[in-house]
Parts: sequence; structure tokens; C-alpha cells
Amino acid sequence: MVPLFAYAGKKRRTSLGVSLSGTSGIESPGDALEMACADGGFESVTVVSLGEKGTCKLDGVRRAGGTIAKLIGARRRAKISIDASDVADAFDAQGIEALSEGLLLGAFRFDGHKTNVDKAIRHRVTLGVPRPVKKMSAGVRRAAIVSEGANYARTLSREPANVINPVTLASRARAMAKSAGLKCTVLDHREMQRRKMGAFLAVGQASATPPRMIVLEYGSQRSGKPVVLIGKAITFDTGGYSLKDRNGMVGMKYDKCGGMAVMGAMHAVARLKPEVPVVGIIAAAENMVGGNAYRPNDIIKSMSGKTIEIISTDAEGRMVLADSLTYVQKQYKPRAIIDLATLTGGVVVALGSVYGGMFCNDDRLR
Repeated sequence: MVPLFAYAGKKRRTSLGVSLSGTSGIESPGDALEMACADGGFESVTVVSLGEKGTCKLDGVRRAGGTIAKLIGARRRAKISIDASDVADAFDAQGIEALSEGLLLGAFRFDGHKTNVDKAIRHRVTLGVPRPVKKMSAGVRRAAIVSEGANYARTLSREPANVINPVTLASRARAMAKSAGLKCTVLDHREMQRRKMGAFLAVGQASATPPRMIVLEYGSQRSGKPVVLIGKAITFDTGGYSLKDRNGMVGMKYDKCGGMAVMGAMHAVARLKPEVPVVGIIAAAENMVGGNAYRPNDIIKSMSGKTIEIISTDAEGRMVLADSLTYVQKQYKPRAIIDLATLTGGVVVALGSVYGGMFCNDDRLR
């Protein structure tokens, strides 16, 4: 066990250590155990596991950082010092980056709509690292950018459908693009009709809020073919006339998470400044029930010219993505397309809640 961080209060000092030896009860990365301490001037020591010795990986460091963030929040101390030299020795700057990611992601809170909430303490965390400090600082900076993008996506994802709908999402995308230095183009339903995006439009036609395709662009197309990220953003999914049951409909504000991941990624891309151009597409619609809703057995013509027979109106994700994929191929001729979606609960049935399903026609890209 090596000491990882310590903070001092008026009545007690607490030390937190990180274990590589698999202390009983904390075998898994991120597990924590608090123990009484009789020496060293500390009343207690909390040990956080990185996993079994010899098998520790960067994800274990990241998970430990997340646990530390929650421990810091629970104890409500403003100034924290972390000795991360052992992590740096084991993993170099990548370890410092992973630890920083864990701290920043673990500190995430979403409480903007609560009427009574404790005022958040702004923690000042000091990392102690070996030289070269500049190299280690680069890892912290990258972690801060990536984590800020991820937490931005998590915030948007948690917003309910009466706050985030396709139109208000487009407004937020424009504001983010302006502050980040991205180009933002929004295709409204009239422009989508002009481009014959029948599949996309069908999904959103029963909603009081019309669909939007949000396009975020980084870099110049003159510097090469772009990498395109496409995200499904169904701001609420009732299932349409293939109606979800009561339990299935709860949480359907999260059916926009693929699109929010793209928003967060583009937020980070703007600051990381990769050498290749990147385009983010957010396919935003609300899948509702009403007199104008599309129905099972309807036949819809997509932007590609191919027709789609509707079997289930709850398969709306592949509808908005079909026209989005056609659009980016015609508009950009990209070097690669990465499509992110909460597409089917069948993936959770097959793989559980830890792994994601990936389908790819290129092994190197996969």
C-alpha cells in the first residue's frame, strides 16, 4: 500500500492509500475500505484498490480516481493533496491522465432542477508527480478536456423532455458551437422535406416539436476527408403506436444519449484540435403518438430512395439514422463513419450493462 492523498481538518487528518495487493474485501478496482490507524498522525486510512498486483490496468486507475472523488465529496474538504508518483511510475503520463479522468468524472453532479440542494464545495486538488512535470501536466490537461466533454454529454442526457426537445437542443448546440469555435448548421423540417428525408421526418411527424438535424463541423474539408460521428437523439421515445409499457417508457429521455455523446465529443474535439477534420451529426426527433403519427405497415421512402415497411414504430432509431447516413455520405464522402445509438434493448439482454454492442465492416477501424 502506498499513500495516495491526504487532507487535514481542524480535528482530524485522514490519509487515503491505494492497494496493489488485493487486500481482503477490496479485490475489484475502485473498491474502498476504511481502517483505524494508530500511528503516523492519522485517525484512519482508507484503502482504494487498483486490482490484483500485476494485473492493474489504466481502467483500474480511472475507477480508483472515481472512488476518490466520491470520498472527497463525502468529507467536504476544500483542499486535497494527492501523491500520484507511484501511478506515474507504473503508467507514466497515461496513468496521471486516467487518475485525473476518474477524479473529474467521479465528481459529476446533476442537481440543477432540485429546489433544496447542498451548495457544492469547489475542491482544489494538487497532484504530486515526478519529473518531467510538463509531460504529466499534458495528461491532466487532456483528461480535463475529455472529462468536461463527457460531463457535458451526461448533463444534456439527464435533462427531461420538457426541457430538451429537438428545437431546444438545436439552440444549445448553436450556443456550444459558438463558444467552442465550431461551425453549426441546423436542418429544419422544411429543409429535410426538400432533401426527401422521409424516414427521419416520419419519426417526428406526430410531435408538437418538429425534428432537427444538427451538424457540427471542426476543421476544413480542404485538409482531407472527415471522420463523421453520428448520434441518435430521440429526445423522448414513447414507442409510437407500438407503444412501450409503463416501465419501458420511464427513462426514455435517455434515448438521446447517442446524440449527446456526439455533442460531448465535438465539445472535446474543438479543444483537442486533431489534425483531421471531424463532423458531428445529431439526429434529433421526438417519437410520439397522435393523429399524424406513422403506423405499422406504412411504407416510407428514405433519402436514399429505398423504401421501408414499418413493422414496429418503436424501431425509430434506425429510421433517423438511415437518412443521416445517406446525408453524410452524399455531403462529405467521409473516410470513416462512427454511429452511436441507444438502438435496441436486445444488446442489454445479450451483453448486460457493462459491454456495448459494436458492428463494424473494417477491422482496423473497429
